Amino acid sequence: MKILAIRVGRSGDIVMLTAALKAILDRWPEAELHMLTSLDGKRVLKGFHDRLTKFIIYQRKGLQGILARKKVKQQINETRYDKIFCFELNKN
Repeated sequence: MKILAIRVGRSGDIVMLTAALKAILDRWPEAELHMLTSLDGKRVLKGFHDRLTKFIIYQRKGLQGILARKKVKQQINETRYDKIFCFELNKN
């Protein structure tokens, strides 16, 4: 089973998410967790749990954000997640 959690934000936003990620991992003990996040998110969550196995990095701002959107969508579609949890409020 593969689960994707989405939260693109700064360090504090990601720290606040750790309890929810722990609950997801506890609820589905066989699941592999992937995280769509910012570079800050990857830095905060690196080493968080051994079942957090993949980071998809998304930069919202600037030209990189526009170009990355298509690549991120493709990665999500290719993986075929069983569950996706979106903790993101920003529409972009």
